[in-house]
Amino acid sequence: MGIDKFAVFGPSGGGPFALACAWKIPERLTAVGVFASVGPFLPETAEKLAAPIRTMWKNAPRLPGLFRVQMKLFAWLARNFPNLYVKTVLAEFSETDRKNYTRLKLVDLLRPDRNEGYRQGGIGTWYDAMIPTEWPIPLEEIKIKVHLWQGEEDISVPLAMGQYIARKIPACEATYIKGVGHFWIFEHLSEMLEKLVPSACSLCWRRASSRNSTPTSAANPPNKSAFIRFTKVNSEITNHPMKMPPPTMTIVQPPLRGHLIPTKVNARSTAAGIR
Repeated sequence: MGIDKFAVFGPSGGGPFALACAWKIPERLTAVGVFASVGPFLPETAEKLAAPIRTMWKNAPRLPGLFRVQMKLFAWLARNFPNLYVKTVLAEFSETDRKNYTRLKLVDLLRPDRNEGYRQGGIGTWYDAMIPTEWPIPLEEIKIKVHLWQGEEDISVPLAMGQYIARKIPACEATYIKGVGHFWIFEHLSEMLEKLVPSACSLCWRRASSRNSTPTSAANPPNKSAFIRFTKVNSEITNHPMKMPPPTMTIVQPPLRGHLIPTKVNARSTAAGIR
């Protein structure tokens, strides 16, 4: 794709893949951010974790065939009986998140997202379930700065897990948000992305300046406003009040097993795999 450097952001199950990039290719990254990132499944990180997720993370590596069938069933439910699927998975979220799910009418927004996530029959979700128990990333070896956001009422990825990640990464800037859960992201995504974008902006401005026949100066600055308009969260789901990121911002979502493989799927899925 010809992209030498980029910023990466990983929410929830995408967090490990953003952290894998931070560990393996820090020289290519301009910024790293995670929100409610899945981390190692340990007694100290499982405090207040939702029971269905605790059961899955604990048993998936021991019973991989059973959980692979379960994820195939979830994929089938999401495609054919989306309302039943939603009712099933909402048990994994806090009361705060369930209220926000209704208030923000997230059913319309998440249906295409879930269909995309289960496009390969649930095998990617099955693989995700193995990661917390068989955690592969030495967080202490991450040298690049990582921005971390975590809702304190999240039970899908609990506060204790975010705090553990923040303690282990040497250069982690952690923000803990009181009174919110996993769905806080849908109203505050732009705040997190804009925290990561400035470093990418600076790189692009420098390159644009070097290629521009007219030297930049205080009187003739590079087109900062055009770049911000290009990267700002401004695409809109039809007839829906929520704002989602355009394809110009990379957000990581787990794909299949493999090496770190750059791909392009859509604004909510991406770029990083880990063996």
